[in-house]
Amino acid sequence: MQNIINHLLVVIKWQAMVITYLCILVFGKSFKPKAEKCVDKEFMKLTVDPLPIFGEPPIVQKWQYAELLEKYKLEHGKDLKPVRRRGGTVPADAVCPHCGAPPEYVIDNNGGRGQYCCKVCESTFSIRKPSKDDEPYCPFCYSKLLLYKKRKCIPGNICAAD
Repeated sequence: MQNIINHLLVVIKWQAMVITYLCILVFGKSFKPKAEKCVDKEFMKLTVDPLPIFGEPPIVQKWQYAELLEKYKLEHGKDLKPVRRRGGTVPADAVCPHCGAPPEYVIDNNGGRGQYCCKVCESTFSIRKPSKDDEPYCPFCYSKLLLYKKRKCIPGNICAAD
């Protein structure tokens, strides 16, 4: 039995050498296949989105506009001036939801149709006033969540509408 195994190992080594020579003839260089590595991949962990917001969505302030004004002054060597308005006004509640800049730094972006742009943090936003306190809002963008499709319940199955 030991002689058969030794003979087969010699044959396998000879076949590997023949394959290497054939690869040199075909490819012009020695070609050795790379050994496969066992990789332990971590799969995406279960994540759950936050619950929707009921009632009026809060104003989220990621930055403080005073800090951004100081940063602008250090970079450019001068103060960032408020918006010079040629006509029309911006509502008093048009405060930037991203940095909290007052209406003096808010630009009416599309001619009174509800979109505004902040001159300090250069983000666009719109003022949304909820019509009812019991409507759900998205926790990420604060837009109103709408029901697009309602499924019929099959008898005997658990249904979310029940």
